[in-house]
Amino acid sequence: MIFALVSVIGFIAYAFKGIGKFAAIFFPWDLSPDTYAIILMSFTAIYAVKGGMFSVVITEVLQFIVLTIASITIGILAIATISPEQIQQVVPNGWMSPFFGWTLDLNWTGLIDEVNTKILQDGYSLFGIFFMMVLFQGILKSAAGPAPNYDMQRVLATRSPKEAAKMNWFVNIVLMFPRYMMISGITVLALVNFSPQLHAMGSNIDFEMILPHIIKNLLPVGLVGLLLSGLLAAFMSNYAATINAAPAYVVNDIYKRFINPHAPERTYVRLSYIVTIAFVLVGFAFGFAVESINQVTLWIVSALYGGYTASNVLKWYWWRLNGYGYFWE
Repeated sequence: MIFALVSVIGFIAYAFKGIGKFAAIFFPWDLSPDTYAIILMSFTAIYAVKGGMFSVVITEVLQFIVLTIASITIGILAIATISPEQIQQVVPNGWMSPFFGWTLDLNWTGLIDEVNTKILQDGYSLFGIFFMMVLFQGILKSAAGPAPNYDMQRVLATRSPKEAAKMNWFVNIVLMFPRYMMISGITVLALVNFSPQLHAMGSNIDFEMILPHIIKNLLPVGLVGLLLSGLLAAFMSNYAATINAAPAYVVNDIYKRFINPHAPERTYVRLSYIVTIAFVLVGFAFGFAVESINQVTLWIVSALYGGYTASNVLKWYWWRLNGYGYFWE
């Protein structure tokens, strides 16, 4: 539960940094990215708090439809407008090959020189080791079961292990596929059309600006509106589900179970409002403290997920690991 609550704060900070940079590109007012983040995330928090999980479920369905249409459209646009020859001109030798050795062996000199430095700084030069770590982590996380966050709540909402397996397959394979079309499409469009701008940034290169610049400068007007709606929908959906997970743990698992199990329902509802607002404010504070989206991502993946995976695996497969052992590990 502690992991789940800490991860809620981490994801709020992640969303804070991302939506602020994104909004600063498109909105006409001369405000800082952090100010935009406060405004947008505060409005979303109000709707999530007042509507609860029921409103989140309804809006997630509508938002998913918009995002899916936008994702498929981006993929088709990239296929229709970008040729393999254009991609070949802006990528280093070896980019087209799916195979790799111990090192990444991609030399971006003359294309986007700073990428070479970024590869070294982020630790991707020894790509063979990185790939094995990612693969091994995926196996361990699969063996450990659902993470103690709102993914666990989705599993517990099903009526049987069979339904849980179907839900997990449907969500992670079928529903996620259109998003990869958008990711690949944006990548291809950026390589061909945005490489000169990235090269001109020099040592101040900021990869987090690629997406908003591509949307603003390369996409047709109608598609820009659709994609912005889809991306904002995805943000609101994930953010609302995240902040609604915090009161579920604090109110149900702590307050209701150990402090006041016979309180009126209205008391639980009011406390959930207070808990949600408190976690949003703490997440904002962490959002101000971090410098980039990548910094938050590395912290979530390395510190949080790396910490709970081993404990979860042992919990399922070692009979001697009880609750106290799980807590201390």
